[in-house]
Amino acid sequence: METRANHLIVGSFVLVLLIGLVGFVLWVAGSRTDQSYTQYDIFFAQAITGLRTGDPVSYRGIPVGQISSIRIAPQNPDYILVTADIAENTPIGPNTVATLALQGITGGAYILLDTDDSGALATMGVRAESPSGHRVIPSKASRIDQIIAGAPDLISRAITLLDQANEVFGPENRAMITATLSDLKTVSGAIAQNPERLDKVMADAEATVAAARAAAERFDGMMTKLEGTAGNLDSQLSRTLTELRTTVGNVDQGATALLTELRGTNRNLNSLIDENRTPINDFTSNGLYELTALLAEARSLVTTLNSLAVQIERDPQRFLLGGQQQGYTPGD
Repeated sequence: METRANHLIVGSFVLVLLIGLVGFVLWVAGSRTDQSYTQYDIFFAQAITGLRTGDPVSYRGIPVGQISSIRIAPQNPDYILVTADIAENTPIGPNTVATLALQGITGGAYILLDTDDSGALATMGVRAESPSGHRVIPSKASRIDQIIAGAPDLISRAITLLDQANEVFGPENRAMITATLSDLKTVSGAIAQNPERLDKVMADAEATVAAARAAAERFDGMMTKLEGTAGNLDSQLSRTLTELRTTVGNVDQGATALLTELRGTNRNLNSLIDENRTPINDFTSNGLYELTALLAEARSLVTTLNSLAVQIERDPQRFLLGGQQQGYTPGD
């Protein structure tokens, strides 16, 4: 009697659990049925491996719908046409873009909706319609596709890097590195055997560094003085250039004034020539000939006067008294 009562309790508990499970399923189905969806078409130019009908669609990680169909685009076989049912209250804007994403490393694929901040896809936003009449969400390659697309180049660079590394660590360079390490080992052994010399070398190095520091300080002081001297020379040069510009300006003004005066003189001379052109022509045609004759006569007169002056200077008495008045001569 007691066993039958336990069975009745267990059966009643299972029945209540089944009724609750059915009610939960009906509630979930009812809540999903109340949600309104809009169909969007997404054209993928790359492969969508792993994506199946019924996979979720999320907006920045929040589930907003699911994929209703996947097929090759009828008008262009190079594209895969994915139709998705997305909740009407999802903020699908002109910059919304769809990418293929994975739910974890081993998870399934799904479509991730996000905003393209660059705005490059604004011109092909959701306002465009596909041949089926659905609004279109533009797509772009996912990061996984970008990595896969760039993998050949990355592998090529890695191979080049390995080739260069093989060249660097070739037999010849390995021998040189081995020789260098051997030399370092020899030097370190010699240093270990003569610690006093190492102390002396370190002391000399410290002295050398101190001397170099003092020389650097002197050099810094010298550079400071040179900078001061250069500043003074620059000031003097600036003043000299200013004075030179002033002098050049004065010379230019004087030259301009002189040129103005020369032009005025030239105009006056031209006016004078114009006013006396007839006398000048007479002078050049007749007067010049007469002047030449006058100069010839004057030259002859000067010659005569010079001869006369020579005679007077040589024997003035004879010139004044004549050649007949001779002086007293003994024996006459």
